[in-house]
Amino acid sequence: MAGRARLSLCLLLTIYPTLAAAANKISIAPYLDFNYSGNIFWDSTAVSDSTFSPGLELNLDVRQFNFFLNADGKIYRSNDDLNNSSIFGGFNFFKVLSSRSTFFLSTDLNLTQFKGDMSYLNTAIPSLAVGLKHVFFAPLYGRIGFSLRHSNYLEEDSFDRLRLAAFCELSAFFKTQTTLRLTLGMNYLFFPHIITEIPVAASASIKVEEAAATTAAIESHNLLGNPHPPTPPGPPNPPNPPTPPAPPNPPNPPDPPEPEPDPEPATISTPLKLELPQPFVVFRVAQGIGYQSGLIAEIQIRKNRKRLQNFDALIIDEWALQQMDEDFFWQGTRLSFAFKTEAVLKMEIAIDFSYFLKQYDGIDALDLDGAPILPQAFRKDRLSQVTMKFAKSFANFGIYLTGSYRKNISNDLYFRYGFYTISAGLDYEI
Repeated sequence: MAGRARLSLCLLLTIYPTLAAAANKISIAPYLDFNYSGNIFWDSTAVSDSTFSPGLELNLDVRQFNFFLNADGKIYRSNDDLNNSSIFGGFNFFKVLSSRSTFFLSTDLNLTQFKGDMSYLNTAIPSLAVGLKHVFFAPLYGRIGFSLRHSNYLEEDSFDRLRLAAFCELSAFFKTQTTLRLTLGMNYLFFPHIITEIPVAASASIKVEEAAATTAAIESHNLLGNPHPPTPPGPPNPPNPPTPPAPPNPPNPPDPPEPEPDPEPATISTPLKLELPQPFVVFRVAQGIGYQSGLIAEIQIRKNRKRLQNFDALIIDEWALQQMDEDFFWQGTRLSFAFKTEAVLKMEIAIDFSYFLKQYDGIDALDLDGAPILPQAFRKDRLSQVTMKFAKSFANFGIYLTGSYRKNISNDLYFRYGFYTISAGLDYEI
């Protein structure tokens, strides 16, 4: 898979100059982002660090195609073992089938490279999405779509997964600038060889008492055929000698050594095939305010059709999965509210608030020592996050500043945290 992924990317790079000659629009945008986070791993360790991310983005439009290519790196100030680079490329295709219907196809490839101990996150992730939009009548239109994504972890087979998603969406737009949207969908996750640890019963051993009894039985059995000879009479006993004085008491013997702790139960690593169907529903309300401002409110509910037994190795590495945009294990509810405007000095101002009620049925909540909490319960999280962004463009030059705060309250002590993040960046479009 990795070889085919690199071949596809090489093909894209090869045809890029040819496509550029026929392109209607070409844009080249170098950029530099800065990010500071008070908790880079999103857990109770609260490790803070800052990163610089230089990158280059290319876009070109050729008739009904849009080709894109993005290459960037992430450089940590203190935790250089987390440094990584990635390249992301692909194309979008639009085709108007009729006055009411439009076909959409998108395919892309994402290659990410870490080093050293973090190389288990090296990935090649190809994906494909197809969809169809149809206008039923003036205010009502619908979309259906299907996507396929294969996460190939080049150094860690246990993380490999196939993600399928299908959705059906209905939207209504009214003259009051109000849009209502209802989405029904299904995520399906398949892990072909996830590695899990299974305890093994220790081999039976003979107890000391059983060994002693066995030895005594053998000796008795040998004496049956070979009795001891009779003991001859001895001389008469001599008179008893006088009793000597009692010797001094011997010193107390040293304390016996403490017993060794019981050995941990043995385990073996076993590959399993696991699947996780996850239906979801999303309802969205958007309200325009003039032509430069808008409000959005959205609720999402999703439900795992199976419990998360044997997914422990992936859940505990939640930060690693978030880096690959793989936050899909939880079930529950997400509420979000957003406001965006460009009415002030032609500057983009956006405020977003999200609240999650997450449940991880099948995953025990643990304390900081890794033992299940008492009374035993499955992990549950309440996550709140607020983000504010300012962005401004000056001809071909653009800058942005973003600040966010994230707080997670969990019955699993390892995932209790709160932190803030500050990001800034600039880009120049050629």
